[in-house]
Amino acid sequence: MEAIWLGHFFKLKTLIMKRLILLLLFASSTLFATAQFGVKLGVNISNVGGDDAVDNKALIGYYIGVYYNAEISPVFSFQPELVYSAEGAKYDDGSGDDFKLLLNYLKVTALFRYNLPSGLFFATGPQLGALMSANVKADGEKVDVKDQFKGTNFAWSFASGYMSAGGIGFYVRYDYGLANIVDDAEADLKLRNISIGLRYNFGTGGGEARKR
Repeated sequence: MEAIWLGHFFKLKTLIMKRLILLLLFASSTLFATAQFGVKLGVNISNVGGDDAVDNKALIGYYIGVYYNAEISPVFSFQPELVYSAEGAKYDDGSGDDFKLLLNYLKVTALFRYNLPSGLFFATGPQLGALMSANVKADGEKVDVKDQFKGTNFAWSFASGYMSAGGIGFYVRYDYGLANIVDDAEADLKLRNISIGLRYNFGTGGGEARKR
């Protein structure tokens, strides 16, 4: 009896595993079938906030990157992004001359999107940035100060945009820095960045194009 019971148990376990694998394969194929790969680029308006941010002004930079928008439901999707972003701030040295803090990050963002049939979308999610370079520029000369900054930065992103049926759209995002960017436990300096730009979807397998 025990041998028969064990035989039925393993048969049932095998059947359940096969059904689970088939279900996962079906879900994965559906997810990738409705996914969209795209590119994005635009302008950054960044600054430094926090208790120790003094005499700083906004700095104009740029960003360029790629994203992959995967549909979860008719209105929700998941969009990971990989972006190279030039950020920083301007400072007044007291003599009327400005110097620039130039910070270049490679940023990974995991956005959860809410998509409207009109093409409008809203998104939010965490962001992790890896510091590629850090320089202070004054009088046309650059000084490497990367060793004074932390190698990673954490922020939370809020985004909104519009995608046309043809795959072209515009995009606005605000990255609110949550972590201290300098390598000093007593300092309080955090990045704030607004990104404004264009984006383009390759392919129209699902997502915005179908909702239009």
